[in-house]
Amino acid sequence: MVNDPKQAVTLFRQAVSDPLVIASLGPNNSVGYVPVVPVSEQLEMPLISNGSGAIIKQWSPFAYRVNPVASIASPRMLQKVVGIEKVKRLAIIYDQSHDMQVSDAMFCRNLQKDLGYELVADETLRSGDRFLGSARQDRGFEARCRLDCLAAKRGAEHRPPDPQRRYR
Repeated sequence: MVNDPKQAVTLFRQAVSDPLVIASLGPNNSVGYVPVVPVSEQLEMPLISNGSGAIIKQWSPFAYRVNPVASIASPRMLQKVVGIEKVKRLAIIYDQSHDMQVSDAMFCRNLQKDLGYELVADETLRSGDRFLGSARQDRGFEARCRLDCLAAKRGAEHRPPDPQRRYR
């Protein structure tokens, strides 16, 4: 669906009015999914998402999420990347208007002691902003993974990420 809460609710209501529609697959992002959850109960239409990771304060018996939630997936992914890449320094650069990136940044901050890396920058931006923060000064290795907020830095070594490498 869309990246606007009001439009997501409007499109969901339109789908429900069609007698051929038996369920809604999406919205997949949290911005659209969260406001549609209570509407799914109100209209008794199954709602299935595979991308939303935001916390839902009150679940609907008609709403389903088939992906792991951030509180489980993000720390495990971070632990794997830090272990595989032997990350010693980490910079967080995230969009403060994107709830999943804010959540991932929090995990990066909270797990630094447990996982043994130093947090060298914690920068926020908003979609469309130019990033001119301190983290761009460090020209170390960058490992990009599923965590949108993660930019892992390692020493003076510089090699491009290997697109064929699989993180398990």
